[in-house]
Amino acid sequence: MNEHSLALADCFDVGLLMMLRTEGATVSAAALAGIPAALVEVGGEGRWSEEEVDVQRRGLHRAAQLVGVLPGQAGTRPRLPILESTAVLSEQAGLWFPDIAPGTPVVEGTRLGHLEDPFGAVLQEVLSPVAGVIAFGLSSLAAVEGSLLACIAHPAAATAEARHR
Repeated sequence: MNEHSLALADCFDVGLLMMLRTEGATVSAAALAGIPAALVEVGGEGRWSEEEVDVQRRGLHRAAQLVGVLPGQAGTRPRLPILESTAVLSEQAGLWFPDIAPGTPVVEGTRLGHLEDPFGAVLQEVLSPVAGVIAFGLSSLAAVEGSLLACIAHPAAATAEARHR
């Protein structure tokens, strides 16, 4: 992430600023090519409130000012800490029952939910590998092997610690 991408992200009044390394995503390809990019998400599950729409509207206006498309100075806000993300994946196919909603703080070992087979047998208990905040998660019932069940935002040090265990 470069300074231009951070300035772009700072145009939006969102609560989390995360580094995602999603292979094949347009925003990742832009970053690898040195093009400033930010993926800004509000709402969830295809729903959004008027307040969330306004976050996008104001952010787009500031971004257009930042790059000179609109006159004026882009408003600034205090920079949020940049968080890393840890993906929690399903080990097999099943029905996903989350216990924790996005925005919820978790500690390492917190139960995030479980996968069941169609007859109700538990296939996988899903625990948080790191402490952080649930940024987003799978909102559909069906999960295939390797589905992203939850994404946990956390300080960068948590990733290195989790890898050494």
